[in-house]
Amino acid sequence: ELDAPATLRQLRVLSHEYKIASAAHVYVTRRLDARTGALSVKKLGTLRFETNVECGFRARELKTVHVNASDVVEVKLEFVGCHENVKNDGKQIGLMALTLIGEPSVREDACHRGALVAERAPLLGQRLDARATTSSAGVDAVTEEKIREITARKEHAVANEDYDEAKRLRDVISKLIAFGA
Repeated sequence: ELDAPATLRQLRVLSHEYKIASAAHVYVTRRLDARTGALSVKKLGTLRFETNVECGFRARELKTVHVNASDVVEVKLEFVGCHENVKNDGKQIGLMALTLIGEPSVREDACHRGALVAERAPLLGQRLDARATTSSAGVDAVTEEKIREITARKEHAVANEDYDEAKRLRDVISKLIAFGA
């Protein structure tokens, strides 16, 4: 369950090396109406994981699901079973990471809207600057998002007068733009 409704862009699931699920069904619960509390559950699909035998149980498998859903209040993973192997005698399933990528949904009522805009105002300018820099550089969406994150960290370093860190982050951004182009 999420703290607040969000616009979900992407879901990433990183599997354990040997405690591997055979499959996982992915569901999202969306808020249809804030006043009535009506919800809608939708199955996005099924993730299937490899057995990892050919790697000697040393690799982790990353699955990425592109979602693009608004007003998401809950994400549910339903595991079907596990891949049985010599290292997983307890028939367990392990996840190393579950990452949700998105942003908070904009609330419709005016009293919350003003507070939300005021809270996010410093970030909005930074994101616009980063977007202008990366859109002209012709990088992919993932690299563009990473550049935005690093730009925000760089601006934070400048605000804290940590100029060595800001310079290092500026160089990282330049390298990302060069490699992403």
